[in-house]
Amino acid sequence: MNKLNWFAIVITAAVIIQACGRNANTDDTSLVDSVTVVKNTPGHQRFEAEKVDADFIGEAIRFNRMGLELGEIARRQGIHKRIKTFGMVLIADQSKLNKKIKALSLIKNIAVPAEPEASGSVILSQLSKKSGADFDRAYISIINNEYKKEIPIFEAAEKNCADKDIKSFAMKTMPMLKAHLEAINAISYSMK
Repeated sequence: MNKLNWFAIVITAAVIIQACGRNANTDDTSLVDSVTVVKNTPGHQRFEAEKVDADFIGEAIRFNRMGLELGEIARRQGIHKRIKTFGMVLIADQSKLNKKIKALSLIKNIAVPAEPEASGSVILSQLSKKSGADFDRAYISIINNEYKKEIPIFEAAEKNCADKDIKSFAMKTMPMLKAHLEAINAISYSMK
């Protein structure tokens, strides 16, 4: 290698070492990209998401799990063809969403709730006991109620979350949520 290349490598290495050394010696707690940096030991950092961000991700995961279950139940037990089709669309969309939420929670170091919400389990249990037209009507009602609760949560996250990636996730998910609500309302109307 010629002298100019060696010089460039040495300068680059020196800049990197200097930059790393400067970060290791700071002891202050600061905000970095809307994520709180908490020092555990000198030279080591742990990132904690803002509470509003973590709460939203937890809610989105619970909703996603419920959506996957509801999609599966519709696919298995729905009588009306449009209910079964909606269930398959719900499974596909919620599966994609599940991957995004898990990746985001991992990147942002947000704990994922291990268990489904108790109220969701009760709803799923009651719904699974129904059959025929009773199932389809109850399913439409549950989906409608779930989305009417969830859409405002995503709208609030879009406005209130501190992390720009989480805000972006909420914003990009909204069209899908609204499309699902419109679809279930159209199915309901067609079944009257």
